[in-house]
Amino acid sequence: MELQEALEKSNPFWREGRVRREFCPPTQRKALAEIIGLLKYNRIVRIIGPRRTGKTTLMHQTMQHLIDSGVKPESILFFSVDDPLFGFEKDVIGRVLEEYYDNVLKKSPSKQESFVFIDEIQKADGWSLWLKSYFEKKYKAKFVVSGSSAARLKRGGKESLLGRMYDVFVAPLSFAEFLEFSSKTRSDELEVRRALDEYLLAGGYPEWFQVKSIPVWQNFLVQDVMKKAIYDDIASLYEVRNPAKLEELLYLIASLESQSLSTNTIAQSLKTDFETAEKYVSYLKEAFLVYERRFYSPSGEKVLKKNIKLDLSDSGMRNALLKEEKQTGLSIESAAAKHLHEAAARNNYALYYWKNGKEVDFVLKTAKKLLPIECKYQNAVGDADAKQLIAFCEKFKCTEGILITKTQKKRFTARGTTISFIPLHEFLLTEF
Repeated sequence: MELQEALEKSNPFWREGRVRREFCPPTQRKALAEIIGLLKYNRIVRIIGPRRTGKTTLMHQTMQHLIDSGVKPESILFFSVDDPLFGFEKDVIGRVLEEYYDNVLKKSPSKQESFVFIDEIQKADGWSLWLKSYFEKKYKAKFVVSGSSAARLKRGGKESLLGRMYDVFVAPLSFAEFLEFSSKTRSDELEVRRALDEYLLAGGYPEWFQVKSIPVWQNFLVQDVMKKAIYDDIASLYEVRNPAKLEELLYLIASLESQSLSTNTIAQSLKTDFETAEKYVSYLKEAFLVYERRFYSPSGEKVLKKNIKLDLSDSGMRNALLKEEKQTGLSIESAAAKHLHEAAARNNYALYYWKNGKEVDFVLKTAKKLLPIECKYQNAVGDADAKQLIAFCEKFKCTEGILITKTQKKRFTARGTTISFIPLHEFLLTEF
């Protein structure tokens, strides 16, 4: 197939005037507005995140937004590096861009800048060098790139494109987004709580809404998300000799979630050495499969010496790994952890835990304050359940804490500390 023909097949909106509806669903994620906002700057937009979180869909929705805003369809190019139309050539990026500029844009000259969307870009050898080369050329083009290998994409352009990229992180759906995808309104509390039960069990990967079967869904999460991330992405990128150990580590994290783990404990469980265990944890973090919480101490050096807590990035993944078909207490903490980790990443906060006999599940450190947070997802919660929060606030001179509950909602003050009881569904809808 001629390259020109391949481009036309990959970009049917040149002829049809809009992105095909099957690629451009009406439900929109918060990341879409972020991507659109970044296009006004002279930077490459890089969409990163775990597999199957909807990065390609966001690219199509952005393209449709541009068309709706008056950009000529021919001024937009989309192609996927792994599309057989383009023959998997090593220099596929260069070949496609030259063909596009020489035989599409020149035939339809415009004063408008062009927009280039490249999916699965990490599969092209030397992709960052190709992108740097074309970004620095005289073409009036904005670039948006994405790929399914989060770790490879994040690492691939670290140095050569330093200062030229904005990253947009696309996580599994937040609970607010899950409600929108479910067509549920926040005003109906009963509907919201039913959606919460579904969210805690299934998690936030968007394809759940096409599956709606827990056994099928859990198999999908394990086979298409977790195993592909480990065996296709991490193992090849880091040349891991025994990737099954990474899978074993994920199962370990799922079964011990909410418990602190030392690197020595991980090494012993995996029957490997300390250094390898440390690397394995870092690989899972770079692939956005797990988040890390360290012990809170005002001294940064001390923090590093304490045990860590590892949180899976999605409660549905945890349930899939353990074959849980009902939500559990760990699902609750997993969902709360995801919400807080993403708030921390979005706002440049830090997230910890604290233990002194009994523990505080989360300590959110913002630029202005420390906020301790505990999960007590049970039918009856009393003021006495907040004593560890109060102890933390007294020790570190903060004035408020949050107790995540099942249904109870109230506020009280004790020993100079204000404790807010917040039901989980409201907590997951709170912006931090």
